Amino acid sequence: MNDLDKLQIDAECQSEIKVSQDAQHQTVFKGSESESVLSDPAQIDAQQLIVKILEGLLPYIASHGGNVEFVALRETVVFIKFYGTCVQCPLSFYTVTYGIERHIKAQISWITRVEVVED
Repeated sequence: MNDLDKLQIDAECQSEIKVSQDAQHQTVFKGSESESVLSDPAQIDAQQLIVKILEGLLPYIASHGGNVEFVALRETVVFIKFYGTCVQCPLSFYTVTYGIERHIKAQISWITRVEVVED
């Protein structure tokens, strides 16, 4: 069992989505403002749940010197952005596919994939 399997994701958490800061006090994760415009309540709930899932995975990603930001939810595709060491990491594909995407799909069955956006 790897570190991602050991994480306990609290999908029922009702706290507000907020901007958090890394150790250098740089804003690196935000979920309350996204570029997507969602009118379907199911998508709005899914967006909030995605943010919670990413918050739960953040300690693992940060332990490797990286960070992740929720960018958008468009139909069935989640868009994220990496920061720090994750940007150039040759293993980030595995983090996305076997970590982030797997956890999101386990909670939201209609999500088809997670894609990383770059500058």
